[in-house]
Amino acid sequence: MTFNHTYLYFLRVRLILVSALLLSGPALAEVDALVRESVALVEQGKPHEAFVRLAAVETQRAGDPDFDTVLGIAANDSGQFTRAVFALERALTIQPGNARARAELGRALFALKDNLAARQVLQEAKRENIPPEVAR
Repeated sequence: MTFNHTYLYFLRVRLILVSALLLSGPALAEVDALVRESVALVEQGKPHEAFVRLAAVETQRAGDPDFDTVLGIAANDSGQFTRAVFALERALTIQPGNARARAELGRALFALKDNLAARQVLQEAKRENIPPEVAR
């Protein structure tokens, strides 16, 4: 894959994952206002604003997999890749089957030039439940 193809692949994965987060009915019912508003900010193209809001309460909320997943997405989209890795690893510690968090972790590792780890994490996400159109 060339850089442009890889970038477009990760962009497509991110869009589908954020949409899945927004549309996941039962899981979203338990998500609080801060997480819902942060997802909306990311969707509106304001990931840095979402990241700042979430980072302000990270010490109190770390360990909540919904919070950590959205923090990881916002961090990734804001270029805060190391912070994304920490948040997404926390989410995966509690929810090892969280394919959204796993795919975002792969994206963060790829951005940090840890291509071997990124490939492994993305292959794991692909084996889990990433939609078929993303897993290609």
